[in-house]
Amino acid sequence: MEKFRLNGIALVAVLLLAITGCAVSPEKRSVGEKVDDVAISSRIKAALLGDEITDGLDIEIETFRGVVQLNGVADSDTEVARAGQIANGVKGVVQVSNNLIVRASRSVGEYVDDSVLKARVNGALLKNAETSAFQIDVEANRGTVMLGGFVASEAAKAAASEVVQRVSGVVEIRNNLQVRSFD
Repeated sequence: MEKFRLNGIALVAVLLLAITGCAVSPEKRSVGEKVDDVAISSRIKAALLGDEITDGLDIEIETFRGVVQLNGVADSDTEVARAGQIANGVKGVVQVSNNLIVRASRSVGEYVDDSVLKARVNGALLKNAETSAFQIDVEANRGTVMLGGFVASEAAKAAASEVVQRVSGVVEIRNNLQVRSFD
């Protein structure tokens, strides 16, 4: 009996760490708000994966106090529109920013180049003091880098663009970061 109790306590601790995160962040949301946002993102992801039109694996979902961002790539305008409809239909969603773009067909070499570019951009953002505290979604498609997520200030949003611009191989930046009050 004691073993089950200890396992239960360990499970709760792991779940709390997963929900609240281990890193220091400028975010000041209650645990309840974080749980609500995780639940919204999870319901959207499940609906996207279960839909015949959308490819939920290529769509990143960020949620902050019910405001949802869809970031990434889709195979068609129909898929972009459908993903937005699905997100808007989920309970608790206040607003949806559909930042999905239609994927241009790429060769295997271009796909690898984009993967390397994405890794370089992520590394540069993590190394920068103004952008490292934020979880910024990065997608790359033929040298175009798309940034998504939430930051605390216009300065942080501008810093992200400046950091990405310095990365070799970046042709264009689409900065879809949203400034949110973290208090």
